[in-house]
Amino acid sequence: MNRICLIIGSGTSAVKTAEELLNQGVDVALSSQRKLSESVQKWLNHQSACSNLTVLQESVVIACNGQAGGFNVSIKKEEQSHSLSVHAIIVAEEDDYRPNFQQYHLQPNEHVISLSAMQACMPTNGNVQLPFDNHVKHILFLNGLAGESYPHMVEDIMRTCVRLQSGSDIQTYVLTRNLKVAGNGLERLYHQAKDTGTLFVKFTQTTPEMNQDQAGNVQLSYQDEISGQLFHLEPDMTVVDEAIKPHDSLAAISTVLGLKRDSSGFLQTDNVHRLNVLTNRKGIFA
Repeated sequence: MNRICLIIGSGTSAVKTAEELLNQGVDVALSSQRKLSESVQKWLNHQSACSNLTVLQESVVIACNGQAGGFNVSIKKEEQSHSLSVHAIIVAEEDDYRPNFQQYHLQPNEHVISLSAMQACMPTNGNVQLPFDNHVKHILFLNGLAGESYPHMVEDIMRTCVRLQSGSDIQTYVLTRNLKVAGNGLERLYHQAKDTGTLFVKFTQTTPEMNQDQAGNVQLSYQDEISGQLFHLEPDMTVVDEAIKPHDSLAAISTVLGLKRDSSGFLQTDNVHRLNVLTNRKGIFA
């Protein structure tokens, strides 16, 4: 009998994990609480002839017994329950990105957007498509001024700045507190962004003053902590960083699977013996 792995998730992480396991000859059952996105659905269409893939959309795991190598899982879809015997379980639900508009006292509009929205304007292939493109000359990025920043979010900001500075006459600014560049290649990317013209302004003791007019435009004032000089900025577009939160479904999933969560609600607790994909229950991975 072939080994079966249950993957719980509905986004890119779940699909990539499923694809890797299928390529290794592992049977996969994919359970998604939501209806799968269009991009994920396209991937499934390519897998239509794959006999070792079972997909249960809009389904919920309601029970889990057993141990590694022999889990008995009950999954509810609509009004029917399905029983699965699986060897391993992977929880691969997407994180929840929440823009810090409220923390900066800003209202989102075409002049004030989230980092995720900015990323959506910049496809891997093709031209950058910004709102009111012809009028955008100055773009300001806010990073870590309303809370802790995240290294991979810093990476997204710097890569975006490099691309904008290299392929247009747009001037980019990054206002930051702790610019976390400890990740692989981030220090080099930081210098690349500076070399292409991005201006970084770091704050340690102070925070820039922000105001938003009725048209949605943002005006900033700040005193440079090194020179003491007062500066004013009126960017055409302000890009707000985001807080990363656990997916809403993780609370119920952790209860059903008997998994511990950290203080923020993520499945990965601060335990060096369980880094980086292990959980407190053998055979269940995050």
